[in-house]
Amino acid sequence: MYLFNQITKLIVLILILGSFARAQDADPRIEEENTFTKETSGKDHQWLINFGYVSWEEQLTVNSATASDWGVANFSGNLISIDRESYFSTAPHHGVIYEAGLLYGVVDAQDKGGLLTYSVANISYSAEEISYRYLYRFTSKVAMSVGPILMARQVTLGSVGNGTSATSGNNFNYGAIFDARATLFPKFDFIMTGGTLLSNASTLWGLSIGYLF
Repeated sequence: MYLFNQITKLIVLILILGSFARAQDADPRIEEENTFTKETSGKDHQWLINFGYVSWEEQLTVNSATASDWGVANFSGNLISIDRESYFSTAPHHGVIYEAGLLYGVVDAQDKGGLLTYSVANISYSAEEISYRYLYRFTSKVAMSVGPILMARQVTLGSVGNGTSATSGNNFNYGAIFDARATLFPKFDFIMTGGTLLSNASTLWGLSIGYLF
């Protein structure tokens, strides 16, 4: 239900951003609205570098010498990624996105089951992600993509003073993500991302600004 609500919000945002974008000057990348061919745009692909915020949750396993418990680990931090949008010459509204990115930030983890006491905060993590997504461009300024994501992340939660330790999720994860992107200013895209990681994790979401180069 949470993911459905996030998708609904993104669809509403697309409509709002689309209305706003239509009122702006023409995007220099594509000279005419709803025209995406190589002859009018001058190219059939483009590169973006993205800077943003990302967050997701993982399942926490808490252990002591005599018992085990469960909890939640909240990951949040920064994203730097590069993506390449490519469009099909025979169907120029349609295309694909190849993306690779680096993530870094902090983890807050806490037990939830009540059997053991475990709580840590501001533990550093780093991660790498790649994704391959189908892209549909509604207009020259508004697009949406969806596809699989692979993530590898590194974090050590450690133990607390009572000898209780914990691990979260998996070092390697996979899932599906989608994004909605709108060009509000020349060379700058506003991007909202949502999705889910499937291996002992849950909803992922993010906000970023993409710069065309």
